[in-house]
Amino acid sequence: MTEYSILNGMNTWDKEATDPPPGVRAIPTKVVLIRKRNDKGDIIKYKARIVARGDLQNHHGKTFSPTARIASIRMINRILHGHITEPLWIKLPDGSTHRLRKSLYGLKQSGREWNKVLHAALVDRGFKRMEEDFGVYRRVRNIGGVDRTTLLAIYVDDGLFAGDDDLEGFLSELDQQFKLKRGEVELFLGMKIATDDASGIMTIDQCHQIETILNNHGFANASAVATPTSDSDQHSNGGTAHLKLNYRQVFCELLWVSGCTRPDISYADTQLSRHCADPKPEHFRRMRRVLRYLRGTINRQLEYNQHLGIDVTLYCDSDHAAEKSGRRSISGYTVIMAGSAITWASKRQVSIATSSVQAEYQGLSAAARETLWIRSLLFSLGFPPSSPTIIHGDSTGAIALADHPTSHATTKHIATHYHFTRELVSNGIIELRWIGTKEIVADGFTKGLSRVPHESFVRMLGMVDAPRQGACWKGLREQ
Repeated sequence: MTEYSILNGMNTWDKEATDPPPGVRAIPTKVVLIRKRNDKGDIIKYKARIVARGDLQNHHGKTFSPTARIASIRMINRILHGHITEPLWIKLPDGSTHRLRKSLYGLKQSGREWNKVLHAALVDRGFKRMEEDFGVYRRVRNIGGVDRTTLLAIYVDDGLFAGDDDLEGFLSELDQQFKLKRGEVELFLGMKIATDDASGIMTIDQCHQIETILNNHGFANASAVATPTSDSDQHSNGGTAHLKLNYRQVFCELLWVSGCTRPDISYADTQLSRHCADPKPEHFRRMRRVLRYLRGTINRQLEYNQHLGIDVTLYCDSDHAAEKSGRRSISGYTVIMAGSAITWASKRQVSIATSSVQAEYQGLSAAARETLWIRSLLFSLGFPPSSPTIIHGDSTGAIALADHPTSHATTKHIATHYHFTRELVSNGIIELRWIGTKEIVADGFTKGLSRVPHESFVRMLGMVDAPRQGACWKGLREQ
């Protein structure tokens, strides 16, 4: 059955062609060709999708549609049914114009309209949306005196289900209202998810998506490097070949990869982000190095072990005055659960820190806020933390400032909102512990590391290299 027949059969638009009222422009449509791939990267289906030219849409209502955070998806491991509320006309590829009755791919409000329909359907079936993440739902049913739980994470029209309830029965019921594609999760938003029930190991990677990025930008056979950053890149003369890269496009692709499965390039991506408006040759060289690093570590993945439990531990670090131009500090943190990272960040601090203690203290505040969100989400999902969450840092001064509030000449100027950490410590929600710099998992989020420290950073993140496949692998070489 063709895409046109499917949409027409679902009454997406009026059967009879009609002209829009005077002054109303019919939104053009186009056919987008799609290649569907499996978890091995093989093409399994060719599809032609009719989409509306939302970029030409001038008048529209609210467009926000909640999606699950990638961190929530890691923790939990249909647009065509939304109804259009305002009158819209579309021009189909055959040139005829029809009034649109249901949302269509490409419209600015399609995601929102679909989410409203799905939300109503889930609420009718006993699901509750999490306040901590509007893309996550939970349902608890008492069956035979035993509570059965179903968890659902929604990202536009893709969803992940998990739980000990009758999932097949629920999906069959939902399938009567929405046409679902069901199966064990293998590929989700470009992430390959593999589980081994015998060992309790789950791995997540994006090797095939990374391979596509490398192929599209001419790095399929590039020589690999051992680290994503190097001070020598900003001084070297690498020619002009790298200037052919579309800086913003490559950055956005790297941003998605680093936010989903590759925390080891998060710091490098943060540095690239500051030059999207006007990238210079040295910034292209840094981008080129990240691509070469991915070439050599394409099969790197996050590995979670369910036998390690769901208790979370945070690591926080800051690099005082790391930015050479504005002298702002760089902060980073990561949350470890089941032996691997579930969320992480590398960010430039908003205010200038006058000391390393202030920089570390401000970094602790960001980690504390993430801790509060993680604990709240775990509570809503039915896994309330039983003890304070531990945040590790390597600054005795910052830890002392949070544990024993004082006000003196060197710290009295720190903005009030950074003292949020003190309240969480005093209320027993978090516990701050000192560890050595070499044990700080977040060290690689605040600065570029040489080969040996970077390899240690990768191991502490819970990342492993899957067995390499293919004959195109080249040995790593320090550049």
